[in-house]
Amino acid sequence: MKVFTLIIAVTLIYNIGKSIFNEKSWDHRHLLTNLLNNKWSSAGRKPMTLPVKPNKNYSMAILILLLAGDIEQNPGPRTKQQSIYPCGLCEHPVTWNCEGVCCDDCNIWHHKTCIELCSADYDLLQRSNVQWLCCKCESINVSTFTFHSYELNTSNYYDPLTHNSTFESITSNAFSPLKASSPKGNNSMNNNTSKSNKSKNRTNSSNVFNIPKKQNLRILTLNCRSIKDKTSEFSAAVNYIKPDIICGTESWLKGEHPGKNPTKDAIKSSEFFPENYTAYRNDRGTLGGGVFILVQNDIIAIEKPEFVTKCEIEWVKIQMKDKKDLTIGSFYMPHRNMEHIKELDKSLDHISNKNQTIMLTGDFNCPDINWNTMSVNQNAQDKEIQRALMEVIISHSLTQIHETPTRGNNLLDIVLTSNPSLIKTSSNAPGISDHDMIVTDCDTKPHYQSKKPRKCYIYSKAKWEDLHKDLTILSTNIIEMYHTGATVQELWDKFKTDLYSNLDNHIPSKLIRSKTSLPWNNHKIRKMFKKKTRRYQQAKKTNNWTNYRHFQKECKRQIRKAEYNCMLHLNMN
Repeated sequence: MKVFTLIIAVTLIYNIGKSIFNEKSWDHRHLLTNLLNNKWSSAGRKPMTLPVKPNKNYSMAILILLLAGDIEQNPGPRTKQQSIYPCGLCEHPVTWNCEGVCCDDCNIWHHKTCIELCSADYDLLQRSNVQWLCCKCESINVSTFTFHSYELNTSNYYDPLTHNSTFESITSNAFSPLKASSPKGNNSMNNNTSKSNKSKNRTNSSNVFNIPKKQNLRILTLNCRSIKDKTSEFSAAVNYIKPDIICGTESWLKGEHPGKNPTKDAIKSSEFFPENYTAYRNDRGTLGGGVFILVQNDIIAIEKPEFVTKCEIEWVKIQMKDKKDLTIGSFYMPHRNMEHIKELDKSLDHISNKNQTIMLTGDFNCPDINWNTMSVNQNAQDKEIQRALMEVIISHSLTQIHETPTRGNNLLDIVLTSNPSLIKTSSNAPGISDHDMIVTDCDTKPHYQSKKPRKCYIYSKAKWEDLHKDLTILSTNIIEMYHTGATVQELWDKFKTDLYSNLDNHIPSKLIRSKTSLPWNNHKIRKMFKKKTRRYQQAKKTNNWTNYRHFQKECKRQIRKAEYNCMLHLNMN
């Protein structure tokens, strides 16, 4: 029907043009001139004239284009206008003639050259995973095209200067879970595409995992291979990824066990872990090993020592918002041993009877299991042990959702869950040891407990002379009360009340909140992390890890140097 209508319209236009050209030459020239002048006279331009010898084909083409109705007849002046999108670094406008990207969190544009984004990565923005760190809000921007990527995956993606409908239709389905309890329909892609086309503001509608606002749960899994000598690199990685929960293996710490008091020679968690996290540890009694779980201080978490058995495992229950509580565990099996599998089975039996959502992650050291077919390779070592692990996972209705190898070509670190529909993305990130880190984003929100801001005195603006006078009077009053027979409690109440009153009167104060960012994590360090991620991505594609390993060591040296210089500067001040 549409083709028939189009044929009739073209025939009608052709007949009109033919009837015009059958007249005198000045008739159709005069008609076209009047038509153009009537349309464009409002722009303040001079009347438009045609050539002395106009071509009839050109005149007919112009008439057909004007009659089509999709040609801008009054586009306005072509003067260069100042852009309303200044660059976040150089502050020069990011115009339509420039190549730039926009941060999904702060909505600030950056030139491609200012953020040192190569042309190859810029061309991949509309069809592959490329990540960069915003220099303003320090948030990670990731293009989510496929779940089989080698970078961090979030729901954010680049907002290019030119929109591509094909790219929008692909990324509109980027928020479906990795695994689902029921199969998806054939038209689910079309439904998501139609919904995304209706929304003009793609950044706001698709920004599900807004890291600064903590709308969803992010879990980081890593193998430390001794956290003692990687404190700076670990803190920088945590500050870069901003996870809510960290599950670590091979901490190589000692002295702390679930449900028991620390030993005398125990290593304190505050020496190695960030201060805005609460540490739950299960250290090995001998050299090496050890697992831990770090939970942000504003998340309600309870350690579950009753779930721990005679293996390297740690369990913590996270209180969720409007959903069942999440019991998350960190497990490490240094050597394939049937006893570890049995103890893991006992530990899962305690939790499975509680009807809770389970998530277990860690280093299982079973590279020969094909998780897609749920089978063990024929030439695998310790085939019975790996098959026993697979049977334990199946018996407890757990699903393995991570698919990317974490050490070379071997998938050693895995993520298991009893509710796979909660998992949005699970992908690799450059690690701090010979294992890659796993970043898992969940479509669930924990229950946060808001912290009140603390009061901080500004001693540089204090009135010290007036304060000394009032404290002298306070001391005299305390002595007089003592001689009159006042009790110790009365003396303490008097001293405490008057002391704080004098401080408030003579020293200005302000309310502050604790900062989670590292003072030495400057722009140079963030650029190194970005460059490290690019080299990691290139090494994954080419399977050549030489350049990445060298730069990883250089990045570690620069992080330690920046931390040392920052501490030295603070001590001097």
